[in-house]
Parts: sequence; C-alpha cells; structure tokens
Amino acid sequence: MRSRGAEYVAEVSRLKISVGVVLGATTLLGVSQGVVRLGCVDEFQASTVQRNREVLMEIFARVFNARGVIQPEVQETGGEAGGGTAKTPSAEEHPVVQALRRELGAEPL
Repeated sequence: MRSRGAEYVAEVSRLKISVGVVLGATTLLGVSQGVVRLGCVDEFQASTVQRNREVLMEIFARVFNARGVIQPEVQETGGEAGGGTAKTPSAEEHPVVQALRRELGAEPL
C-alpha cells in the first residue's frame, strides 16, 4: 500500500478534495486481515475519515483491486519519537493557523 498510497490519496482528492487533504495528513499504521489502520493527529481527522469511510473503501477497492476496511485511530502526541511528521502544529500557534494546517495542509511562509 505504501508504494501506491500517493495514487490513492490523489484519487480521493480528485473526487472529494477536502477528504483527500485530510487523508494526505494521516499516517499508514498497518494493514492486517483487510483492515487498513490510519493514524490521525486529532479527532477532526479521525471523524472526517470515519464519516467518509464508505467512499474511502470504494476508492480503495478501485485503486488496489482489493477490499479493505478503513479504521482511523487518533495517535498520542507524547513526543517526537516514533516517526512523527513536522506538520504537527505547536501548542503556541493560533487556532486559526492550526486549522489551516490541519484542514488545508498549509505551511507558514
């Protein structure tokens, strides 16, 4: 899945851009027995993935030619060990900046 993950995110973005942006910010935790576990940085990401599970599973089946169940999981942010990305907002950022990063993938200039 990792090798074709970008293709999957691109297809989701083509059909539902807001869901694609959120999906692009998740982390693949693993695939086991047809369950695709996605790591989410917060409840917003997890609920967006959960609300759009049916569409995500349909696109997954089309791209990978296999059935899978999408399972979002909120990841603990107890530190940077564990391969976290630099996209996680700091606690000092304004909530609007955090929302722009989280929802649109924006980066400050």
